[in-house]
Amino acid sequence: MISSGPLDDRLAIRELVESYNDAVMRFDGDAWASNWTDDATWSLPGMGDVTGKDKFFPMWKGAMSAYSFVGFFASAGPIVVHG
Repeated sequence: MISSGPLDDRLAIRELVESYNDAVMRFDGDAWASNWTDDATWSLPGMGDVTGKDKFFPMWKGAMSAYSFVGFFASAGPIVVHG
């Protein structure tokens, strides 16, 4: 098995990834933002780290406004939970 640790924790992580995917594909900014804590850091290739949902949520909305449709598929891959 490639994943290990408590099944409930691993399932919660996978559901978070699924929630993120769903929010992006529905252009639902509120649902997308609900996947983040207020003090989260969003790491963006070429832009570095942006800390604080209040800072990066407007960036996400601006980026999404450039698209009329989007397909977004992320996978959690192996999940190893310690503690």
